[in-house]
Amino acid sequence: MGHLILSEDSIRKNRILLSNYRKIIAYVRQYNSALNPVTEKIIQLVKKERSTVKMVIERQNESEQSLAISLMYLIYSGAIQSNIDIHAINRSTEVWIDET
Repeated sequence: MGHLILSEDSIRKNRILLSNYRKIIAYVRQYNSALNPVTEKIIQLVKKERSTVKMVIERQNESEQSLAISLMYLIYSGAIQSNIDIHAINRSTEVWIDET
C-alpha cells in the first residue's frame, strides 16, 4: 500500500480530483473497525476483476451505506485504485487493485 504526495498546485489544477477528495473525506470520517469485514469482502471482489461502484454494491449483501463508506476508505488508504482523477465519484466510478 503506497502513498502519493501531491503539491497544492497539482491538486488545485485538477478540480474533479479536488472535488472527489472532499467527498471521500466525508465518508472516511464515518469509517470504523466494525466495517473491516465489509472492507475485506470488497477487496476480495475487486481483486478478481476491475469493477464499478455499482457492480460492488450489486454483488455484496451489505447496506449501500456501509459499502460506500468502505469503498471510500479503501480509495483513501490506497488499498484500491480508482479513476477519481478523471471522473466524478458516482456509481460508474471504476475500482481495481493494481497488483504489478
